Amino acid sequence: MKLFNVIFVVVIMSLLLSACGNEDELAGTWEIYEMFGESVVEEGATITFTEDGSEGHTLSDDYMQNFTVNKVEDGKAELLQVILEIMYEDGEMIFLIEGEEIGAAKKSNN
Repeated sequence: MKLFNVIFVVVIMSLLLSACGNEDELAGTWEIYEMFGESVVEEGATITFTEDGSEGHTLSDDYMQNFTVNKVEDGKAELLQVILEIMYEDGEMIFLIEGEEIGAAKKSNN
């Protein structure tokens, strides 16, 4: 009976872990659609986050090259060179400075 319980727990844990996946939601390209209360309509208004092998990510786009982003926890990261907080969940991202929202982005399908 103990062996059955151990196998059952291992199988359930494996299913749960595979369902969660190990891909970081922050990594990838995000399309900026709002900044400072204005809609962003220009094409190519994107930012890209790539994992840097640690808990951090590198942010780059046409304006910001190789900024370090530290992941605080799932759904929250901070851009170190400026006081910018990034909140993200379910393919949506908002940018905040001192708790005030300054922009928004959505995960690109590319």
